Amino acid sequence: MGGTPLEYPGNFDTPAFPAGKRIAVSRVVGIGILSVFFLVSCMCGLVLWGARSMRLEPFLISVDDITGVWSVVGRNTTTDKSYPVTQTMQESVAVNFTQNWFSISDDASVNGKVWRQCPVAECTGAESLAYGGRDCAISCMAGDKLFKVFTTDVVPVYKSRAMAGETWGVMADSIQASHIGETEAGGGIWRIRASVWSNINSVFEIVAFVRVARAVDRYPMTMGYYVEDFNSYRISL
Repeated sequence: MGGTPLEYPGNFDTPAFPAGKRIAVSRVVGIGILSVFFLVSCMCGLVLWGARSMRLEPFLISVDDITGVWSVVGRNTTTDKSYPVTQTMQESVAVNFTQNWFSISDDASVNGKVWRQCPVAECTGAESLAYGGRDCAISCMAGDKLFKVFTTDVVPVYKSRAMAGETWGVMADSIQASHIGETEAGGGIWRIRASVWSNINSVFEIVAFVRVARAVDRYPMTMGYYVEDFNSYRISL
């Protein structure tokens, strides 16, 4: 006998089998859903495999002070890179002083606290922080001659800018600190590069040379370190 062979349920669209078409559609949908679940399972397996295969390999970049050549210290190296406490403290003093020097607030009372002079007994250590109360932040970290220069030459200019509505602040993520020559226990010279934002003149780049000295009896909260001399230059418009 000739004719088209019947294939259930697709070819059973006859009055005798009224549910044939719906069953065929359900079968196709079911196969599609199972295929999607299978692909999702495969992708989850690949993600888990990839996550377990990843490894973090930290490294340090060392810069030679004389030649300026960069070298990479990998995770498998036996090189032990250490930073003396005195060097860390000097860098902290130089960086924090630079941040306070290039700071103009929109609040006159804040500026007054940062710029005013305090006796040694009132320099409790909080002034060495870049943020916080910052009372006498300049005088408690500067030598007498340097603070006199600041109050005579810098503060009048800053007051004029503040009265004109200008504010300044150092962008913390832009600070680059490096020491020049040997850093000894008695102090050293630091070069600070940073970006300073201004609400009127946008962002400008500065480089500062900070001479750090030591007088333990006057600056106990910073292990005796203070800024003896500070020279800064604007290196871009």
